[in-house]
Amino acid sequence: MAEELTNVQEQPTEVSKVLIALTKNKGKQKILVPSMEGYETGYTIDGIYVSDGAHAVILSVDEQSLPFGGESVDLQPGDELYDVTSPSMSSFDGDWRTDFLISFMNPEAGTALVEAKKQGWLPSGGEMTLVASKKDEVNALLEAVGGVVLSDDYYWTSQKFSNDRMWSCDMADGKFTLNNGCVSSLAVRPVKSAAGYAEAES
Repeated sequence: MAEELTNVQEQPTEVSKVLIALTKNKGKQKILVPSMEGYETGYTIDGIYVSDGAHAVILSVDEQSLPFGGESVDLQPGDELYDVTSPSMSSFDGDWRTDFLISFMNPEAGTALVEAKKQGWLPSGGEMTLVASKKDEVNALLEAVGGVVLSDDYYWTSQKFSNDRMWSCDMADGKFTLNNGCVSSLAVRPVKSAAGYAEAES
């Protein structure tokens, strides 16, 4: 199949898109397609590409239910961790937040931070809002590729609020709430960068 590629990073669009992210097994070409038709063999499914025109992430097709993880830490105004717990839910910096929290909190294996890092990072508030706003379209493609659909449940973000409270997103309505990361096991759905993927045109 001949492919015409448009680099989504070099030619930004204001049109939101939800596509399947694939890697060609030979050559490692990364492409975005609306369906698996014509791509059933020779490609690996990387996730679901979600974009609002200004920001984009690739959502993992799998999820787990895990505690947030990490040691409880007392926060003080002026501490770097205190600053990272801004209540703003519009940031698109989950990769940095996840890395920082792992280095600061030393989470154990089998926790949200550690498991998310294996596939990318734990989404920030803005990244989770983006995914939640396209939930129906995302779920249609997740179902098409055999992935785990997003449930009407709470999902961890990488935004910490206090020594034992972390923000989570209710995927039923896209609203945020606080949960105790030491005792609550919530859904974990990693995201990763969409850099390097190009949209295949028919």
